[in-house]
Amino acid sequence: TAELKYDFNFDKDKLTTGAKYRFKDYGYSKIEQNGMNVEQLGNDHQHIATFFAENQYYLKENSIITTGLSLMSVKNNHSVQDDNLIMFRAGYTHTTENWTFKTLLAHNEKTLDPYLINSYGYYITPGKKDPEERNDLMEDIIYEKGSDRFEFLLSIASTKDRLMPNFKNGLLDNYDDDITIYSIFTSWTHEYREFDKLHVEFFYNDINNLPANLDRVKQYQAVVRNFNTFGKFEIFNELVFYRDDHYNNNSFDYSAGVTYHYNEDFSISVKGVNIFDDAKETKFTRISPYSFDMLEPLDVSAIDRNLFLTMEYLF
Repeated sequence: TAELKYDFNFDKDKLTTGAKYRFKDYGYSKIEQNGMNVEQLGNDHQHIATFFAENQYYLKENSIITTGLSLMSVKNNHSVQDDNLIMFRAGYTHTTENWTFKTLLAHNEKTLDPYLINSYGYYITPGKKDPEERNDLMEDIIYEKGSDRFEFLLSIASTKDRLMPNFKNGLLDNYDDDITIYSIFTSWTHEYREFDKLHVEFFYNDINNLPANLDRVKQYQAVVRNFNTFGKFEIFNELVFYRDDHYNNNSFDYSAGVTYHYNEDFSISVKGVNIFDDAKETKFTRISPYSFDMLEPLDVSAIDRNLFLTMEYLF
């Protein structure tokens, strides 16, 4: 990777421009899928060239407008999957003694990951894929006073040509419709002693135009996290609640831990993760590689139930 960047400073502006080049070389000695060899089609390196510019304009001492533009060229050898990507964003930030207001408008594009290049018939459907596009509009409001911090965030996002499984054969393909996501996030953090903190947050997603029979899904998540200190003990508790209106399952991911500091150099910790074994699960669709029939989906959690005992000695 090589990067060249230069800053221009004016009266109320700071302009940053530059270029970046990245070369990726990768190889596979053998690829198998379901016990069968996968033909290797020669793609083993990638060239990525990027040109970018960002400007910060200071309206006032406490108000700033930020704009940015990035142009990217991605070239893959022995492949038709070459892409030219454009990304831009514009933001406004205003601060007072207690308030912070942030507004952001952004457009991002994403090409295939290297392992998907030329994987036609194995991971993706035949033919060149369009880059995934995502547009975001966000408003973030933060209020801080004393030992309390409140945050409220509203966002609207839309995605185009997102890679999603084709329900006929299970392979990835560009999704024809635009997916729209409406989100709300709010949180409260309270520091009631120097090393003691309570954090509460709530997150809501409303996802529209999903494929197949999903169409619309609403997701709800709440988090309560608490840190306490009592003498030489540090105590951690966290509960994550999740529910969506598709599976209609409530999940409670509870984790807790205790650390005892014998002295400045030696400490012992016990931590349990997903103690109830009830963390959020994701449903994975399966298709038989032989008959292409739909198999029973698997419910898999990204968080296993674990118990950790740790001893730390500093010397």
